[in-house]
Amino acid sequence: MLNILIVNSTIAFVISFIVFKLIIPNVPENYKKKANENFDSFIFAIIIMGGIFLFLFLPLVFKSLAVNVWGIPLSIVDEKGTSIPLKLSDLGPLGDIYGSLNTLFTSITLGIVAYTAGLQRKANEQTFNATEAQLDLAQNNHEEQLKESRNAIFTNQFYALLNFKNERLNKLILRPKDEPIIQGFEIFDKFNREVYAIFTQYKNKQHELTSEKVREEFKKISKKYNNDLISYDIFSYLELYAALVNLLQLTPMERKVKQFYKEMICSSMTPTEQYVLFFLAPMWKRVIIPLKGSYIFNTFELDEFNKEFAKLHYDKTYFAHKFNRERFDSK
Repeated sequence: MLNILIVNSTIAFVISFIVFKLIIPNVPENYKKKANENFDSFIFAIIIMGGIFLFLFLPLVFKSLAVNVWGIPLSIVDEKGTSIPLKLSDLGPLGDIYGSLNTLFTSITLGIVAYTAGLQRKANEQTFNATEAQLDLAQNNHEEQLKESRNAIFTNQFYALLNFKNERLNKLILRPKDEPIIQGFEIFDKFNREVYAIFTQYKNKQHELTSEKVREEFKKISKKYNNDLISYDIFSYLELYAALVNLLQLTPMERKVKQFYKEMICSSMTPTEQYVLFFLAPMWKRVIIPLKGSYIFNTFELDEFNKEFAKLHYDKTYFAHKFNRERFDSK
């Protein structure tokens, strides 16, 4: 049997030498390219065929190993002293010895499986951590995009509303009898003088300037400068300040940024506008309520002529300056 193995090995070597030294170098390049492309498939097919061959001839291979490697004689002596040829059934005990190694191989296999599972677990943890980090990054990017989008929407709305307010101011018109029309800022100049006169008149009885009394005084002023007709256009204009403040308060943003927009709203008002708004707002809930907490009044000082009026209709959160807010604590 050993001789057969030697002969087969020699034949295989000769065939390999002929194939690799004589045939392959003379194969056209296009065939070489195809061979390289299908090399993996070829090797896989050889392994499969070798496995099938080994499975079919395993008993003979095992017998050959027993005789040529482990030194089992080709003939054995039975109980009668007769020499008989070696049979496969005579190799049963030897096969049982090798069969007992299955336990060892199984244990090794289980150990390999456990080790592989541990590696897979670590790989899964790394993958999970990487995925979680990517999700966190994506979430942060999404939040930043939403924040930028909200800021862009707010900025567009804010400046559009601010520009619309300026347009409305230019379109405010009162038509006195037998006098030129009064337009824009000039209207607030006229109203401002009237408001100062009213506060002077009610200096010692400011508690009488209720919202109804303010409405009554507004009607008198409006009729005086609008040919005996009441014009509420000024309130439509003042409501735009309430809309600006409401938009600012409803939009989440950093405190410093919000303060910047508050100051912009205040700076868009003239002192006369603020003082007229201060007097007229109590008669119009759609104006005075949204302005709460806006600190919108920052161009005039509360004094003996208007302090009690402010306490009657407002609180500290309408006034930007500390000295005005302190007026609410004094008697």
